[in-house]
Amino acid sequence: MRNRNWRQYMRITLARTRATMRLIRVHLTFVQSRLRYSHSGYDSSLVSTPNCGGLRMGLVYSGGVDESLDPRQRSAQTRRRRTKDSLVKAAQARFADLGWQATRIEDVAKDAGVGVATAFSHFSKQSLLGHAYRPIIEPLLQRATEDVAHNRDPVEALTRHVHELAQIGRKHQKLTISLLAAVQEQTISVGGQPKPDDRSDVRSIVPLTKPMIELIAHGQRTGTFRADPPSADVGAYHTNALLLRIMTWPQESASATAELVLSQVLPGLMNIASPANGGRPTHGGGEAPRTVVRINEVDPEPRGMRVPAGATAH
Repeated sequence: MRNRNWRQYMRITLARTRATMRLIRVHLTFVQSRLRYSHSGYDSSLVSTPNCGGLRMGLVYSGGVDESLDPRQRSAQTRRRRTKDSLVKAAQARFADLGWQATRIEDVAKDAGVGVATAFSHFSKQSLLGHAYRPIIEPLLQRATEDVAHNRDPVEALTRHVHELAQIGRKHQKLTISLLAAVQEQTISVGGQPKPDDRSDVRSIVPLTKPMIELIAHGQRTGTFRADPPSADVGAYHTNALLLRIMTWPQESASATAELVLSQVLPGLMNIASPANGGRPTHGGGEAPRTVVRINEVDPEPRGMRVPAGATAH
């Protein structure tokens, strides 16, 4: 009787040990796939659809599912990607509705049906907002690259970019203001420029200044724009000025905001050949050339302060 009970006890113990080992193997597999995936990152893109004005925000993770993994690892990787997608979509709605201050990671996690600890393991508040905003700005990044590659007119390309950036900022105004707050917090926290390899920095996730910098550099290479100051300084300065205008003048129209910025950036960039110096381009000194901004259309939107029709903007 005693031997029978002992054998039964050993069978139960052995079964429990095997079950524990299986759980440990599953856990280690998940951790391994998580570590491997954390180095892959993802790129944002727009996916065409007829339901949202022709565009739908979506996320495409670089590499997708690694086919070299075993089925359990691929399953864990897929779950991780879906979790991040759910968090980003919930964040887009939360930040757009409530803004930066009133949005909490805990609320985003609840909306996405994800645990709070899991949400924090994927994103900080700043990086989450960056991933939510990246699909919105992606077309501008692509278009600037195409303009440079096809050697398009720098003035026309820069003018179009400023107008499109102003339209995006006004259309997604609360989300854009939230992004500005996130960038400020990140800058204060880091104490300087983002590190090139830091994928968690909102300024790297959403490089808002990059398109204008590329277009100005293109104009400088072609001789359309003066060679100084550096394109990085001019592009960053005027992009930030446009975004700050969106935040401080919330009732102004997108066209008025764009016209104001262009009236400041173009006169300082243009290479004007002066007869007084033998036709050589002028590179600073004295008063900047004036740009006449004419308003041909009637815009019913509230404008705040804008340049009247036919007025000279400095």
